[in-house]
Amino acid sequence: MPGVNDQPPRPRLSRFGGLYRMLALDIALPLIAVQAMLRAGQSPFVALSLAALFPFADTLIGIVRSRRVSIIGAISLAAILTGLGVAFVTRNALFAILKDSAFTLVFAIIFLGSLASARPLVFRLNAQLVDEDAAAVFERAWDAYPAVRRAFRLMTLVWGLGLLAEAGLRVT
Repeated sequence: MPGVNDQPPRPRLSRFGGLYRMLALDIALPLIAVQAMLRAGQSPFVALSLAALFPFADTLIGIVRSRRVSIIGAISLAAILTGLGVAFVTRNALFAILKDSAFTLVFAIIFLGSLASARPLVFRLNAQLVDEDAAAVFERAWDAYPAVRRAFRLMTLVWGLGLLAEAGLRVT
């Protein structure tokens, strides 16, 4: 008689492994690297250059493994490379830091604008962070349950408004 123990154990982080990797490589490690380099006396340009290595590596690994580009990794890499370009051209790292407010504003507009599309951005990002079977479950839930559609639209609205507020506060 088959029992519960007959199934192979699931890896503990399988459900959220992609999310944790993205948070570490695209957000946490670049922030830590910048802070560590600045405290070590390196120039902001050098610190930003080092921070770009993490999302760059994550984006390349993602492309090689899945043969597709991670939206968040690509956006993070584009933001860091834009900051590096601005800092290099202007010779002023302050512009590289302030450009984050511009990117945050653009993302706020994208989040809020996606509310008018068939599937809001938070839904699309969640579907991209899971495997194909889970993405199919997301799609079926979207089609079958109005509460799911409302929840994803609400999450998208909250993210959009939060990013809008962050952009304003950061500039100030």
